[in-house]
Amino acid sequence: MNDVLTVQKELIDEYEGHLNRLTERLGFRYSISPDQNLIEIWGETLNEPRFKMFTINVFGPDETVGELTMTELFVPKELHYNRIVFGLMNITYEIAKKYDYDVFITNMVSSFYHYMTKVRGALPIEVENTVQLVDSTNLN
Repeated sequence: MNDVLTVQKELIDEYEGHLNRLTERLGFRYSISPDQNLIEIWGETLNEPRFKMFTINVFGPDETVGELTMTELFVPKELHYNRIVFGLMNITYEIAKKYDYDVFITNMVSSFYHYMTKVRGALPIEVENTVQLVDSTNLN
């Protein structure tokens, strides 16, 4: 199995474990849709019939390092403050470190970008509204 598939499989396994622990307590359902270098996590609650919660692209190493890029992070208001997305981000970062991959969040709204850089310690990247998760980023 190549590196990208290994990373993708481990991400999915860990995401499922995290989400399974939360679904019964919080009353939501989810599905994970992997497709080549893409993983999408969809959610469903009583008030939100279907929403895209999390999207990540897995790019294999070129010469030196692979890359995981999160492009969509969303939970409806009824699920806020339950660490769903930050848990997924933490899982992503820990697996990325294991395989020497970099982790980025792109296409962020300005308020979340500022929150991630000023409060959570993510590294601002020159690309607009993009941050890199690093060891000092607080994902707890």
